Amino acid sequence: MKAIIKLNIIFIICTILFLIPKKGLGQEEKIMHHAIGLNLLQLPATTIDITYAFSNNPHYDFLVNTGFTFNYSKSMDYIGWLLTPHFDCGNDGFTMIQQTGAFLKGGMKYNIRKSFDKKHYFFFSAYLCSSWIYEEADKTKRLKHHKFIFGFTGVAGYHIRIYKKLCTDIAINISYTPDKTVKDLYGYQNYIPGMGFMETCRNTNVFPIVVWSIKYQIQ
Repeated sequence: MKAIIKLNIIFIICTILFLIPKKGLGQEEKIMHHAIGLNLLQLPATTIDITYAFSNNPHYDFLVNTGFTFNYSKSMDYIGWLLTPHFDCGNDGFTMIQQTGAFLKGGMKYNIRKSFDKKHYFFFSAYLCSSWIYEEADKTKRLKHHKFIFGFTGVAGYHIRIYKKLCTDIAINISYTPDKTVKDLYGYQNYIPGMGFMETCRNTNVFPIVVWSIKYQIQ
């Protein structure tokens, strides 16, 4: 898991170095655009979900997405509940007490536009994900553990400029993890920070989430 986190960090650093204008090499200097966004739909799920985007090309953005979940088991994730099927599994005998975690994602976004001036457009993104989860539950006795899970996220969405530097993104994220650690999570109502929520009696590696973010164009 530490290797996945290192890969995310290396990706971010290399991307920043790649995008530094090469004025000294005789290449045309481009203006770097920066934006930061907050996912509003994750706030009721007690999760702070922030995305930083930067680019000097209207077709591509490089993305850093990070956040922290404050005890998801006590939250109100209406969107996550609606997106997944529901089963009467008795939570595998577990009484969930704590589901807390953090995540770091690095990725790239493709924008269907020809210039930075376009106000509305579709986009597609892909991320490499790494999540840390702390769970605490009762099952005849108090249990707790820390788990690291890695995965991949695909995104399809639509961008709308609201006013000047203020805009919004509405998107559907589908995350997949090949990590077998998911099977070690307590209960059947599994939440992975940065990836999503899935309730199932069977083993699953797919986690959906809907994102509605308010973004501010820094430059």
